Amino acid sequence: MSRRWARITAAFALLIAVLVAASFLFIDGPLRGIMERRLNVNLQGYTARLGAVHFHPLGFALDLKDLLIVQDANPDPPVLSIPKLSASVQWRALFAARLVADFLLDQPALYVNRKQTKKEMEDKVPVQDRGWQKALESI
Repeated sequence: MSRRWARITAAFALLIAVLVAASFLFIDGPLRGIMERRLNVNLQGYTARLGAVHFHPLGFALDLKDLLIVQDANPDPPVLSIPKLSASVQWRALFAARLVADFLLDQPALYVNRKQTKKEMEDKVPVQDRGWQKALESI
């Protein structure tokens, strides 16, 4: 009986290793491009740049690395810099037919200078209509 359990355990470990390897090789690269496009489609007057994405298939979580948001009119310095943003699903809520996620921002930095503020004030599109909420929801 112990040989049987050893084989089951080995098969399970192999399955987990294949899932993790597939995540790194086949999911993370294309997912980064998809996420960056979705963020930029929703933002008006700003551009998002995303360094890397890592999907965790076992916990159904997502790590975004080196996320930058720049104002198109004044790209230097970036308006927002987040070295790491982690999003994870709350399983208990999912079982109750609700989609709830936890977001963790690691060392976010917000930069606002006079030129960026002046451009924001001159723009006719109100801040609430710039797509910030839609961009976050697209993640």
